[in-house]
Amino acid sequence: MVSFCNAQDIVVNEYKNITLVPEGETTELLVVTDNVSLVGFTLRDNSAAGGWQAGIKFKDVPLWKNLRAGTVIWIAHRGTAATLDVSTADGSIRIGYESAGYFDKVLFTSSNWTQDALNIAQTSDIIQLLDAAGNNHHALGHGTPTYETTVFNQIIGPKVFVYGAMGISNSVFPGATLADYNASGAANKAIITLFESPGYPNYNNIIPFGDIANSNFWRLLRQPIWNTPTVTGNVNIGSTTLNWNAATDPYPADNYQGYLIVRAPETIGDTLPLPKDGVTYSKGDMIGGWKVVDNIIGSQNLTITDISPLNCGEPVKYRIYAFRYKADDIDSAATSTNSWFAKGRSYNETSFGRYRAIRELPTKPFITALNSTAICQGTSVILKGPTLSGFGFEWTKDGFPIPNARAQQYTATEAGVYRLIITSSNGCTSESDPITVTVLPKPIALIFPQNEAKICNGDSVQLKCNTAGSSFTWLLEGNPIAGNTNSTLVKIAGNYRVIVTDDKGCKDTSVITTVKYRNIALQFPDPLIDFGSLDGCKSSETKTTLLRNTGLDTSIIDKVIVPPGFQYISPALPIVLIPGKSVTLTFGFAPIKPGAAAGKVIINSSPCLYSTTIDVKGFKQQSSVNLSYNNADFGKSLLCETKPQDTVITIINKGTSSLSITSCNVNSPFSIINPTVFPLIIDAGKTATITVRYAANAEGIFSRLLSIPYTAGSCKDTLKIGLMAKLLYQHMP
Repeated sequence: MVSFCNAQDIVVNEYKNITLVPEGETTELLVVTDNVSLVGFTLRDNSAAGGWQAGIKFKDVPLWKNLRAGTVIWIAHRGTAATLDVSTADGSIRIGYESAGYFDKVLFTSSNWTQDALNIAQTSDIIQLLDAAGNNHHALGHGTPTYETTVFNQIIGPKVFVYGAMGISNSVFPGATLADYNASGAANKAIITLFESPGYPNYNNIIPFGDIANSNFWRLLRQPIWNTPTVTGNVNIGSTTLNWNAATDPYPADNYQGYLIVRAPETIGDTLPLPKDGVTYSKGDMIGGWKVVDNIIGSQNLTITDISPLNCGEPVKYRIYAFRYKADDIDSAATSTNSWFAKGRSYNETSFGRYRAIRELPTKPFITALNSTAICQGTSVILKGPTLSGFGFEWTKDGFPIPNARAQQYTATEAGVYRLIITSSNGCTSESDPITVTVLPKPIALIFPQNEAKICNGDSVQLKCNTAGSSFTWLLEGNPIAGNTNSTLVKIAGNYRVIVTDDKGCKDTSVITTVKYRNIALQFPDPLIDFGSLDGCKSSETKTTLLRNTGLDTSIIDKVIVPPGFQYISPALPIVLIPGKSVTLTFGFAPIKPGAAAGKVIINSSPCLYSTTIDVKGFKQQSSVNLSYNNADFGKSLLCETKPQDTVITIINKGTSSLSITSCNVNSPFSIINPTVFPLIIDAGKTATITVRYAANAEGIFSRLLSIPYTAGSCKDTLKIGLMAKLLYQHMP
């Protein structure tokens, strides 16, 4: 709500003269009360002859309403002002008459506004502010005593006069109080100087900062009033919340007022550097030893939460200063350097809020051990703290928090230095004196083999514990069994443990070693391999079949026994077959004489001497070529005793045509010793021999196929002989 001005709501503080012309001349007004409106007011000047000439009237625009105390209005008599400032948020207006939309022209005795309006006369003149009703609100004049008597004294109401002709400016001085703005020339409350202070406090010194009376009056006007500041607070674990009563604010809607909150440790003295008028502080800035917590804009915003946890037991002081205005729009870089300028933000440094915040420390807790603190490894001792309500507990070992140890008591199982930290509801903690727990080493009970041992049904395994101890107790499924030494021989599948007790009475129980029976099972999905019938020109045929491991343990196939006339071809032995997996086996039918052949193939695997079989059969028509045998087994030998072994294979030509052998093909460690030259020709009814040598130099199971391609009359075929051998490193089972 706007209140219209009464006497001296606004005063003429200074005017500047330029000889003969109004260009460059200015008037400075100072608002001395809050929530003032200049709408309808008139600013005019007199003349040396004593007649009122012309002036300007303040338009009904928002700029001239709700003006705050301490606002300085600097008006250029002509033009638009060198630097325009039409925001009142900084408590300063800089404007020219010709700035569009703010003034109307007014004529009195003059008929030439451009020539006479606000044109300061050198010898004598008056700048007068009339209220909206046309009454004198305030006037400032200069001239002779006669001019004062005959002209100036005709003005009714507040006014100031100074004797003398104009220099550069006429200003109220010292201007220490509002009373200085109502005085006759004889009272010496104004001065004429050869310099000006446009928009700044008045002074009578080449160095302006020496005169502080008018500056202090301005600053007093600009700062907000805060009677009996009262601050309450709530200290939390991670923050402090402050609440306070509002400073006086006649027009809170403009948000020109606010609060500066600062904080310091209690060790910082109260004789702090005050916040400096003209300076706008940012969060985190330091004012001496005080840190700026924040700036709160708006006089009705009366709370803040400082997210700065207090150290327990270390009090912190808060101060809250009410302020008005923001940084100066034009001269902030200069005016923030010295509070004398009375520009920008203005603080009430004498009446401010205080609050002391502290988080109290709880009393030191005491630990009680419920039994001996010297314990066997694997046992425990209960440590107990005091019985407290509303407190948190945290146990530490060797200076580090113990995970999830947050109860009144703790069961210690490890050696170390234990302490108890209690935490009160305010988040502050207190730590107990230390208590030391020592752990007597226990024997380490460890069974070999570890975790698992597998045996074939009917076999046994020795379980052994290499730990030294006074006594041993062996357990099967948790029940003691015979034997109190460090080893036991077991044949029964199950879960075994051993308990070892040393001479100090400390015990240890091993982890379980599980003894299991091996589960070996191999299966042929197809129980028969039928090679069919071989004609007279075909000496052999191959077939494949699938073998699956249906057991629970890995099977190692290390031997394949085939009946006469049949061959095992691939893959090479040994074959490692893990549970659930299959392998494709290739067999051959290569009879050495005509007719039907049948039998069982025996598959031997380890461990546990497991075997399985599959049936094979085939038929060979009359053959013109026969072999002495179709499989050659060189047997087992030791690596340290190895030497070449030879075997001789006889080929019989029973046909009527000669037989031509083009080559003999076999892989290492087998080789052909004789013949060395091919083709080998065997006449009808004749025989020939082939010498095969076995010479291995590395251990392994060797299964190879000797291929002998031949041509006999219209027949073209390949003879195939299976070769097998086994070379061991040292042990021959």
